Amino acid sequence: MMVSTSPGTLDQLPRCAGVDDAKLYSVTAIVLATLLGSPLAGAFVMQHNFNVLGRSNQSFRLWAIAISLFVAAFGISGLLPEAFGVQLLIALETLAMLVYAKLSFADSVELQPKAFYSNLRVVGICLLLLLVMLVAIIEVTLFLNLF
Repeated sequence: MMVSTSPGTLDQLPRCAGVDDAKLYSVTAIVLATLLGSPLAGAFVMQHNFNVLGRSNQSFRLWAIAISLFVAAFGISGLLPEAFGVQLLIALETLAMLVYAKLSFADSVELQPKAFYSNLRVVGICLLLLLVMLVAIIEVTLFLNLF
């Protein structure tokens, strides 16, 4: 289902069946989620927008990009010397998600600025994701120490 990029209201956009919530996350919220919680948090937020806009078919590409960015940044940061900061990697993955968000639906998201979730909700999503990742890292570390 194609989404029109002509000016209008959010009510005119086709929506996925079963999605009752018409609120979206802004591009700023996607960048904030990626910056605070990794590309996985940014993908989670973007997935919600795709579902509301009726473009769920783009989820495979979205998650493939997000997981690839996460694994690449995680792998590269392990190979870098300790003196080298990882800020550049964080900036690059945030920039990549920003470009993907702008190319995917910036026109659709900008239609009705009042229909956005708060950025505090994005911070909560990032904190939950970071908690899950912390538990996973601790579990893997404990498992590897057994052998």
